[in-house]
Order: sequence, then structure tokens, then C-alpha cells
Amino acid sequence: HKTIRDAIHGDIMITRLETAIIDTKEFQRLRKIRQLGPTHLIYPSANHTRFEHSLGTLYMSQYLFEIALKNPFKDP
Repeated sequence: HKTIRDAIHGDIMITRLETAIIDTKEFQRLRKIRQLGPTHLIYPSANHTRFEHSLGTLYMSQYLFEIALKNPFKDP
């Protein structure tokens, strides 16, 4: 496993497969794409990238999957 530090979610644990995907040039390209497009021109702090957003999405997916495994018959 590998750990990535995220400003919002803290430490994100990633598997070898996830690391292999993140290390591809296609995924790394997301570092150059702003999540909110030109919004940073009006709101200077709105400058996160698709890469950061994707890591946060990975974290939330892991979190929800763990909850589903622990409580398979409980409504969210």
C-alpha cells in the first residue's frame, strides 16, 4: 500500500492497482486541468485540479465501500 496526503481527507491509502492507474500519463494529465475551469479568476481559492478531485472521489468510494461491507443490509 501507499499513502497520499490530501488537504481535505487526510491520508488516503491506495493499493498497487490504484497506484498503477494514478501513475499513468492519462491520470497525471489531470494535474493540469482545473476542476472549476476559469472560476479561479473570480474566486482565487477555487483552484483545485481534476487530479485532486479524483483522489477525493477515490477516498469517498473507499469509505462508502467499507460501510457497505460492514453493514450490508442497513440503509445509508
